[in-house]
Amino acid sequence: MKTQEFIRIRLGIKPKIKKLPADEFVLRRFTKIETSLTEKIIEKIPEVAVLIITEGLSKAMSVYNKNT
Repeated sequence: MKTQEFIRIRLGIKPKIKKLPADEFVLRRFTKIETSLTEKIIEKIPEVAVLIITEGLSKAMSVYNKNT
């Protein structure tokens, strides 16, 4: 596409162990809890996409971006 001008829907899970090096965290397998959380997030992607289209990116970010 040769452009950065598109909206990305990304997900992330931060480490519970703060001192874990980033490469170790990123490259390890998901725990059962992380897998479950990821599946729940993926199920919401169509809902997020509709909100982005109907009410805009800022609204969708305010609804779905949570620091938990």
